[in-house]
Amino acid sequence: MKATQRKNKTNFNENTILWDEFVNHLETIYFPGASELLDTQLIAFEYESFKQMYSA
Repeated sequence: MKATQRKNKTNFNENTILWDEFVNHLETIYFPGASELLDTQLIAFEYESFKQMYSA
């Protein structure tokens, strides 16, 4: 049980770090606050592209 919790926490931390880096990337490419103002489909497309390029 503890191993599962540890694995889930690690996975959550990795996903959170990836998302934070993506938001930073998005706001660098577009403009500050872009992650809150852009169309959700555009953000989804950009996120998938970002994950393919930068995740292991």
